[in-house]
Amino acid sequence: MPKPAGDKLYEPSLDDLDDQPTGGLSTSMTGCGYLLFVLTVTTGMLITNAIVCLSIHSAVMSFGPKYMREPTGFGPHIAQLFFFIAPVVLTIIQWNLLDRLNRMFRRA
Repeated sequence: MPKPAGDKLYEPSLDDLDDQPTGGLSTSMTGCGYLLFVLTVTTGMLITNAIVCLSIHSAVMSFGPKYMREPTGFGPHIAQLFFFIAPVVLTIIQWNLLDRLNRMFRRA
């Protein structure tokens, strides 16, 4: 791509258009397909993680400490925080592991 000389303004020519990346519809469809794949996998992970968190919560409510089982106190607040944060943290950890596995097998 030529640089402007002096006080002249740069006017691109048709030859400069050849340097531009091309992709068109196929590139955008590939990007949309990847986005749909990521959204689908993330949704599946969140649903699975929520079920796991429900199982953990029911076990803690049955066998956990007394202050967690009482309806007053910190029990409901801790449960609400757990149900909100735990599935998201597990999803982040799972995506990190999937990325590491992808890199590990891609090199081989």
